[in-house]
Amino acid sequence: DLPDDFPTDRVPLPSGARVTSSSSFSGGGTDTFFVEVYSQDSTSDLSDFFTSELPKNGWTESLTTESNGEVYLSFAPENGDTSSGVTIAITESQVEGYRLVSITMFGG
Repeated sequence: DLPDDFPTDRVPLPSGARVTSSSSFSGGGTDTFFVEVYSQDSTSDLSDFFTSELPKNGWTESLTTESNGEVYLSFAPENGDTSSGVTIAITESQVEGYRLVSITMFGG
């Protein structure tokens, strides 16, 4: 399950994604969340989902890189606040037919 205070209104998850791991901690006035989900969507479809949905929720894509079939995305708040951000790694999982999506979000 997601932490109760995970901001799905800011970082939506793809439809049908299955949360396999999650944790959070707070320190210095900043909340940090680590979430892993499995999805049957392709790496390309997952990348398209996040690059489409996060800007609708106040984020600006700051970096996208692809290497050996793995995609890494980074987002910053559209207001330029450097005290928050989102990084997403999309890789093949050990479960055939699924991709592993690792999300780290800090700040608000």
